[in-house]
Amino acid sequence: MSRSIYLASPYSDPDAAVRQGRYEAVFAATRRLMAEGLIVFSPIVYSHQFALLDGPGDWESWREFDTHMLREMQQLSIYTIPGWEDSVGVWAERTFAQKFAMAVRYELPTDAELALLKGETP
Repeated sequence: MSRSIYLASPYSDPDAAVRQGRYEAVFAATRRLMAEGLIVFSPIVYSHQFALLDGPGDWESWREFDTHMLREMQQLSIYTIPGWEDSVGVWAERTFAQKFAMAVRYELPTDAELALLKGETP
């Protein structure tokens, strides 16, 4: 049976280019992990289009939805792209996972995924 993971990552930033780069990197990581046979839910992949259409993009607006999805997963994977240590959402998700004794792992980005953060095409 495939393992299900919730891929936590930073998103919010006043700079739209930073948000777009984070989305591109997280989308690439989600695809990579799914290709490895994992069931992956990424709140950034799910909600980015909403944010582009002037919908909410902040953690507080998505808290109830995201914690519901996190409860359904077997593991929290924290995607360690720049900004993860300062992300309110990532830390809230980590705290939630620890409260419910979920496995917490750290997912390192590939070089190609890091290039996407800078708007580069790998």
